[in-house]
Amino acid sequence: MFEVNDKFLRTVRVILNVWVWVGAIACVICGIVLSALGMIEMGLPILFVGPFACWVSWVFGRLYLSHLCDIKLIRNKLYGVGNENLDVFLKTKTERTAPAYPQDGYTGADTYRPAAQAPAGSGEEGKPFSMEERTQKLLRLKKLLDAGAITQEEFDRQKAKLLNG
Repeated sequence: MFEVNDKFLRTVRVILNVWVWVGAIACVICGIVLSALGMIEMGLPILFVGPFACWVSWVFGRLYLSHLCDIKLIRNKLYGVGNENLDVFLKTKTERTAPAYPQDGYTGADTYRPAAQAPAGSGEEGKPFSMEERTQKLLRLKKLLDAGAITQEEFDRQKAKLLNG
């Protein structure tokens, strides 16, 4: 449902990284060229302040992207959507490239199971949802349907899961 927004976040992150590197390299080159041409009073500030300004813009850009990612994580949690598309923000490179199924000796004590993969009609402990929980979930789904956030098919599918579970 929200995957397009998550892809946009990844695109903005790549653009930010490229922009900062290109800006920093351009500042260094301009500073060196201006200093070599005898304009030291212009070249040295560009040489030293330019890359620092690029780094500061990168820090604030990443903080803003982190803020947006947190909002999306909260939204995904509320709507029961998995966070697979946000792995680039949540995990380090080694965690993203690790094998899906660990080798022998793995106890599984620290596994994470997204809400989207939880069994239909069951709570966190595997117990069935109470009538009140089902009612609350149906009301939330109806509000999402009325707001246009989900389609009628998605609503019917989730409703059937709740009622049959």
